[in-house]
Amino acid sequence: MSPRAVDPAVIAFRRVPPKQWDDLSGKAAIDTALAIFKENPPARAELIGMDAAQYLEQFIAATQEHIRRAHSGYGSVRWLWYLRRAPEAIFSGSYDTTVGYDRFLAEIMSSGFAREDRSELATRITFRVDDAAIRHVASFVGRVKLLSQLHILYRRIGKGATLDARLPILAAKTPAGVESAIAIYDQRHDRSHEFFGSGLGLATVEPNSTNFVEAAERFDLTAFLSFGCTPSYYPTIRYPDANGAQIEVTVEARHMLKTLDLRNALRPFDGEAGSPEYLREVAPLIQLLVMLPALMTQVPWAFGTILQQGYFFCGATRLEALFDAYLPEATAILAGETPGLRWPITAAEWLGAVNQINVCPWPLMAGNICRRYAEQYLLDITGCSQAFLQRLEISRAPALGNVRGAAFELQCQEIIDRSAWAPPPAIRELRGRALRRAGQRLTDIDALATMDGVLLIVSSKSRIYDREYDRGTYRVVENERSRIDEAVTQWDSVVEGLNRDPAGDNFDFSAFKQIVGVVCTPFPVYTSNDRSLRFVKDGLRASCSAHELRDWLE
Repeated sequence: MSPRAVDPAVIAFRRVPPKQWDDLSGKAAIDTALAIFKENPPARAELIGMDAAQYLEQFIAATQEHIRRAHSGYGSVRWLWYLRRAPEAIFSGSYDTTVGYDRFLAEIMSSGFAREDRSELATRITFRVDDAAIRHVASFVGRVKLLSQLHILYRRIGKGATLDARLPILAAKTPAGVESAIAIYDQRHDRSHEFFGSGLGLATVEPNSTNFVEAAERFDLTAFLSFGCTPSYYPTIRYPDANGAQIEVTVEARHMLKTLDLRNALRPFDGEAGSPEYLREVAPLIQLLVMLPALMTQVPWAFGTILQQGYFFCGATRLEALFDAYLPEATAILAGETPGLRWPITAAEWLGAVNQINVCPWPLMAGNICRRYAEQYLLDITGCSQAFLQRLEISRAPALGNVRGAAFELQCQEIIDRSAWAPPPAIRELRGRALRRAGQRLTDIDALATMDGVLLIVSSKSRIYDREYDRGTYRVVENERSRIDEAVTQWDSVVEGLNRDPAGDNFDFSAFKQIVGVVCTPFPVYTSNDRSLRFVKDGLRASCSAHELRDWLE
């Protein structure tokens, strides 16, 4: 068995007692809240609706600025080096998603710091993990977690809570009904929300796992993405030792690699609407994710360091030569799916394009994925993966509405057809057809499913999970809630009518003992309406996401 690669910084961070982390981070968060509250006193002790949202926006902006002033003494490379090695526990919180969100927020907040720090070693880039560094990292994380809590408060205000602004540690006062609805939404969101697809108004498509044993010999329409994961050990990796020589070792993998078929991103609606607008921005990200296997064959340590840190370093001259060599071939494949789109084809063009992809701390948007450090580049593959997925967001323009809607309807039926609930041909052919009775149009059904005498009819609503919805913007959340509640009420009326009189001019559902209906959306839409949240069948809500529908059918 190959020897284990030991990362001294990871070990040093893990030796810090949890109470020390908590004390240092907690003090930083409280001191910051006190200072900002004093500088930004609220107009009233309690704020609601837009007043609460506007005050929080002011408080959040001040917190971001406070963090920048307090922690820009380290540069973005040094911060990423620390944060990717810091223990997961220091980012933990009340929800399963807290660790990922708060770590990601910390990385984004630090990515704009321009200082260039000096490495402790000449043979590889490494930084000191001493008491001063630990205190600085803990304080930074504490302030970031304060910022994260303010984001949570903003979302709760958007869902109907009142902001309690009597004390510097702001809090939400939430009516019991809204509190229950938020708890239900958080549970549904944590369980089923996936980045890819929701911003397009389509059913989410989860990237496939891959063990990444063999590097690709030729380019195709596959992207290789990296995500943080629970630590596990991955054997036999070529890795540089302290002197820069290559040895075979076992590494602790804290990031995993997955594959994604790019066709859904390049042509989300089968080309009917042309190339989506976001492609110009994400083009350099796609190219990097497509070329990753080829880069790893030429940079032997890249695989091992990506598994550990989610990024790798490479000499600037070498990396530019590799991009000049590989970009034309990779681009030729991608261009075949995107007529009219101009892709970068030289290293200089690629660097110019990728450096335009900036971060945003609220709503969270990754960027700054290629960082120059002396004569090297840091390529952040985990950050690149997040930046790519987050920018797959289609316009809400009405011209695309019908195309989006038709594509999502077909997805819902395909989800059903892959399950035991797949309807027989005589029933399935009614999908999308206008049902009539006595010459009058009743409705059309976007998807149908059958099992054991039950007919499930689906009304598919292509809603977009965009940056403002993720942020929790009051008017956007309220608009989506209103739309979903209206859709459920309307669909309930259709279901009740079919149960009363199941036959018509061009359909006959009288053989079914029960007809039930759901309104399906690409992601769980927040609502506090009991009718929308009720279960029409055990485990299946009247308003459900495509992911929830798939899981229930299975």
